Amino acid sequence: LTSYNYSITACDNNSFCSTYDGSFTTLGSDTSAPVINYSVAATHNGATVNWQTDEEAISNFTFDSNTDNYGSATSFSKDITGLNTDTSYSFTIKACDAFDNCDTVNDVFSTI
Repeated sequence: LTSYNYSITACDNNSFCSTYDGSFTTLGSDTSAPVINYSVAATHNGATVNWQTDEEAISNFTFDSNTDNYGSATSFSKDITGLNTDTSYSFTIKACDAFDNCDTVNDVFSTI
């Protein structure tokens, strides 16, 4: 956190002046990436991947070379259908906060 003081003076053509003094404090910068917690519920022909972040994040989910982008939130979900039985599939979850700190999870699930 950093505090700043400032003073603004404005004068008109007749040299009548007014001054305003103020201050503000910056919030600092975030250097920690969002933490991703996730779960996968797989069936014989599909899966649902749910994930949460510990802070607001823009997230994307990549599966089978396709990426779905999600707006800023803390909770996300992706339903995947049309999968083969007893098959392993890989996926990637990426989440970035407003300061562009990112976390990525790569994992595999198997259909039943």
